[in-house]
Amino acid sequence: MHQNPLLDRLELPRLEAVNPEDIEPAVTRILRENRDDLDQLLASPVAITWDELAQPMEEMEQRLHDCWSVVSHLHSVQNSVALRRAYDEALPLITQYSTELGQNHELYQAYLALQRSPLFSGLSEARRKAVDTSLRDFRLSGVALGDGEKRRF
Repeated sequence: MHQNPLLDRLELPRLEAVNPEDIEPAVTRILRENRDDLDQLLASPVAITWDELAQPMEEMEQRLHDCWSVVSHLHSVQNSVALRRAYDEALPLITQYSTELGQNHELYQAYLALQRSPLFSGLSEARRKAVDTSLRDFRLSGVALGDGEKRRF
């Protein structure tokens, strides 16, 4: 059975082992796992903290980044019809996922709650900046707009 090298959690990717047919299954699996993890995260009654919200979100983002950065690199340095096709088929999946995250009002509210919590001031400067940047990105994606404004956006 073929082990998909894009799903390896190695320090260095096995570029030579990646085949174009690995791309879509890996991206699809990671996006499904990230969506499942996000659903569990948002369903949890646990108080909003860095460890309960932002850290798991960063881990999900890193998991996708680890896979997609390999694909993007190969797309840049290899020129094959199969690789271009696989890249072109996976890119809309990632775009859709990014749009979903940016428009996720419940996730936006969770980040707002974290920023407004008394624990926020006790976070490191880097973590406060990460939360502030996430909230900025949510606003730039239009999540805080009213329904009419969202349609126009």
